[in-house]
Order: sequence, then C-alpha cells, then structure tokens
Amino acid sequence: MMKRQANKIILLLIPVQLYFAFTPINAQITVTGITVSSKGDTLAGVNIYIKGTMDGSTSNQNGIFSFKTDVSGNQTLIASMVGMETINKSVLLEKSPFHLEIKMVELVNELNAVTITAGNFETGDIKKAAVLNSLDIATTAGATAD
Repeated sequence: MMKRQANKIILLLIPVQLYFAFTPINAQITVTGITVSSKGDTLAGVNIYIKGTMDGSTSNQNGIFSFKTDVSGNQTLIASMVGMETINKSVLLEKSPFHLEIKMVELVNELNAVTITAGNFETGDIKKAAVLNSLDIATTAGATAD
C-alpha cells in the first residue's frame, strides 16, 4: 500500500518537473549608463526608456541612470530631453548589466526675424462726448443747486 502511494506521488510530480524544465526563466536585465552632451558634460534629467514598454529611468544630477527590464533581444532605446535631439538607439539586450553612454546633441532652432513698429493713434469721438455748461449743472437733479 505504501508503494502504491509513492507511485502516485511520483506520477504527480512528473508534470511539475516537466513544467519547470521547459518554462524559460524570466531574468531581468539591468540597463545602466551615463548621458553626456556633445561637449562631454554630464546631463541631468534625460528620460531613457525602452520603446513599447514601461521600463525606463531619468538620469540623475551626475548624468547616471539605471533601470531593470524583463525584455531581451533587439530593442529600441529612446533618450529624450528638452532642448536636445531625441535619440533612437537600437540595442541588443542579452546579458546583465548592460552599460552604454548616450551622447545628446543640442537641438538648433532658427528664429525668424520679428519686426516691431511703433506709432501713435487717437481714440474717442468728439460727437460722443457730453459737454455740460454751468446752467446744465445747476439744473441737474442731485446737484448742489437743488
């Protein structure tokens, strides 16, 4: 009877072992790096993320960033910051840690010339003005001449 129960337990454990044998382990990859300007200065506040995911980070005051992701293989890494061109970089995420340096280039905007002209103009209309003489003031209700 004990042998029969042992065989049942073994038969129940076989599917569990097969499940773990063929299920890939979803390992996280740590993506780290530094963001620098074209002059070599570190950049704080750069948003770095993997396209199509919620995985990303923002560079700190030293330009360093770090985040973990579950995705692997060929991915598009995006880096963006106000005043800088957005970087779309194709990366191959295979092993952790994955380190890279992102060089940001300033976004050059051309401003068109603005011409300001100054002049003078008059407002009002004499025909709409009310002119009162002393008799009108004296005979107006509520005036001191009541």
